[in-house]
Amino acid sequence: MNIVDVLQKSSQLKFTAKARRVGVIDIGSNSVRLVIYDVVGRAIQARFNEKVLAGLGRGLSESGVLNPDGVESAMSALARFKTTMRAQGVDEELPFATAAVREASDGPDFVERVRTEIGLRIRVMSGMDEARLAATGVIAQQPLAHGISGDLGGSSLELSIIKGGEYASGTTYPLGPLALLPPEWLRQMEQDKPDPANFVTLSSKLRKQIDRELKGAAELSEKRDTLYMVGGAWRAIARMHMELNNYPLIILQTYEIDAKELLELTEKLQAPNKELLERMHSVSSKRAKTLPTAAAVLNGVLRAGNFKRVLTSSYGVREGLVLEEMDKRLQRQDPLIAGMQAMIAETPSNWEFGAGLGAWLEQAAKHTLPERLAAAACLAADMGSRMHPDYRADMAFEQSVTAPLAGWNHSERIAVALAIACRYRRNFRHEFVGLLGSELTGQARSLGALMRLGAHFSGRSADLLKFSRLKVSEGSLNLDVDAKMKALMSDMVRKRLSQAAMTMGMEPRLSIAGEQVEL
Repeated sequence: MNIVDVLQKSSQLKFTAKARRVGVIDIGSNSVRLVIYDVVGRAIQARFNEKVLAGLGRGLSESGVLNPDGVESAMSALARFKTTMRAQGVDEELPFATAAVREASDGPDFVERVRTEIGLRIRVMSGMDEARLAATGVIAQQPLAHGISGDLGGSSLELSIIKGGEYASGTTYPLGPLALLPPEWLRQMEQDKPDPANFVTLSSKLRKQIDRELKGAAELSEKRDTLYMVGGAWRAIARMHMELNNYPLIILQTYEIDAKELLELTEKLQAPNKELLERMHSVSSKRAKTLPTAAAVLNGVLRAGNFKRVLTSSYGVREGLVLEEMDKRLQRQDPLIAGMQAMIAETPSNWEFGAGLGAWLEQAAKHTLPERLAAAACLAADMGSRMHPDYRADMAFEQSVTAPLAGWNHSERIAVALAIACRYRRNFRHEFVGLLGSELTGQARSLGALMRLGAHFSGRSADLLKFSRLKVSEGSLNLDVDAKMKALMSDMVRKRLSQAAMTMGMEPRLSIAGEQVEL
């Protein structure tokens, strides 16, 4: 598929109507959370995110019922969330509950109370629902995901098999911290007393329990290269890995870790030294109390699964639910292209110029980034046009490299951002670029130089681009211009042509209606 095909495949998003607004309420064992998403085609973008640590599942393993204080805290949070969704103009409400409400004997009473007092109809998910939707969330972020997704919640762990972007099967296991930790430890947690340093006394016992639960797990019985980590506790461990390795791009989405490195870190987190304790306490006091348990579960999964790499997923059950509710046609769209289109939707001219630029660059495509990345960069090529000229490159780079879009990994987002920045500044530099290999860096800079040429030649007009053709042959970069538009060939355009050719290691050539002329 070429650049033009990529853009045409998603062209139904051109001038999309107002985003559909979806409110998802996640009632878990530890927290109650509202996330409001703007859904534009395949793009799922969070606009509001609020969490209340209600603690519905505290003491559930002993009492068999929801924590009374947690119930009142959850009711207050849900009443606020209902009002917030109304004020935000939410089109669709998707409230759901997971393990705590599912397993508590008074779970149905809680669901009915929420319905009558607040007006929310809660869907109580089965363990299989959670497994499927966690995997669907991973797929929402990485459409071609292939491996195992693991979603660690407060009371359970869901493992799922994903094959080529499709959910295959999954199972739920009682391995959440609230299910594993002894009652006395959980009681101390409520008083903020236990110290993670004392976890070493529990680690041996929990290791045996975790291994027993995972023995014979179908998801871990075959060798698969990739584990996709879902859930706040495991994301906290990934962030600690970032900090320990001084990784500069602090974005957890698709952050990749060597499985052996992560195995070593999870071993250390079960008997943390002073440095790890300081980092654990910087996460949050409540999270720090359960982090060693989360590390123990992750350690067990890594040992049983024998993975090569681990990818952090910032999407999970909530995003999986949004994707599953989508029209099948939209589900098949590329989330990166859809996300870029949504990001520039308020300026239709950006789309027109970006789409035209993508078509114009077709003849040079093999010398730039892979098609879908090049298409994404072209769509956003004009994003810096309204910024201060002295800072356009820097601001366009920061905005694109940190864009909350799905469908790309860290290297790909840096490469796209570099191309966009080079469209404004030829020799753009940034520390993130050091994370790219030389080949991807060269492709991104070449794309940026060509976009820079196209922007100057056309005055950022898709219509004027149609009067020229870009060709690459025999080590030369040739710009051929229609005779009636030869006036567009200013000194600056000639300079940009020479610069683009130099960036690509080629000779610049200019022709008018097929006849070569002097630069």
